[in-house]
Amino acid sequence: MKLTRKEFEAQLALAKSLTGEVRKSQIDALRAATVVDVDEKGVETPIEIKIADEPVVAPVQPDIKGMIGSAVAEALKAIAKPAPLQQPAQKSFTVPAEAKRVSRLAAFKGDRGGVSAEERAYKFGMWAMAAIGIKSASEFCSTHGLVHKTAHSEGTNTTGGYLVLPEFSPDIIALMDVYGAARQLLKVEPMAAD
Repeated sequence: MKLTRKEFEAQLALAKSLTGEVRKSQIDALRAATVVDVDEKGVETPIEIKIADEPVVAPVQPDIKGMIGSAVAEALKAIAKPAPLQQPAQKSFTVPAEAKRVSRLAAFKGDRGGVSAEERAYKFGMWAMAAIGIKSASEFCSTHGLVHKTAHSEGTNTTGGYLVLPEFSPDIIALMDVYGAARQLLKVEPMAAD
């Protein structure tokens, strides 16, 4: 193949923009080409142009397995050590006489952690009223260390994602079997862990 200097330089620039085996074959073809200078009269003079050998560099392949392994390890660390829920210390109190029931409590049963069913029921009622914006209930919750938000954020656990305080969770979970519509309509598959 015979090329003028200008054609050769254009072909070389194109070949260098390629990659892999295509690049190598194009540069080898240019090395075998005859390059000529053409003067004003059209006389061709062969010239020798050498293409320097380029160092062979292996393409950089990302370590996908390592990257995935690192991401999984970091996620497991975060799951293994959840941030503790910051709650103010709870004050002890007595359920007001006007709030006491004459009949048995249906939802809250037995003592849990030294707190009676009546106290848990009253606290839950105050927490629920605070959640809908009742000022006296909000003050009670602030005084007694019950975290409450008037606008829950379902995506973040610490800002209401669980919707129910851990203190009340066992009582609410116990009600799912009795009152939960999904549990009445669907088959329950027991799991080994959460």
